[in-house]
Amino acid sequence: MPTKSTAKDNSLEQLNKLLRQNKKVDFKTFNLLSAKELESLNWSKISKKDRPKVLKQAKAYQRLLRLLGEHHPKIAKELLKQNLHSAVQIASIPQKKFMNDFLSVFKDEDLMKKFYARALATRSKVLLKYMNIVQNRQPHAKSVNVIA
Repeated sequence: MPTKSTAKDNSLEQLNKLLRQNKKVDFKTFNLLSAKELESLNWSKISKKDRPKVLKQAKAYQRLLRLLGEHHPKIAKELLKQNLHSAVQIASIPQKKFMNDFLSVFKDEDLMKKFYARALATRSKVLLKYMNIVQNRQPHAKSVNVIA
């Protein structure tokens, strides 16, 4: 039975296969939620049973690329290896700890500070959207006739 790190390494290797097979695709902007778009990708070297795991990894990779603001695939992949995959997760780490623990991954303190600030901003946007959805589903919100 593979260890967690072996499984993680395998899923990252599968992601690398997908990226190599689709070099012309800009994964920072590609719509990974569209079934039609996903069909346009070259999945030939990835088994059908592994595709959902690879897609999950690709979505995490995309989230990290968007937070990086520039094209830094090596940093994004290294963060995936460290099991970091979302703004909410990153923003939950105190900034001082994040800076100490991951400076070796970024090697550029300014880029790292910008990345962390984007993670905080993204977490705030996500939480505000979530709270809006939750509050609008409450019975009292349905009883008020408001034009949105």
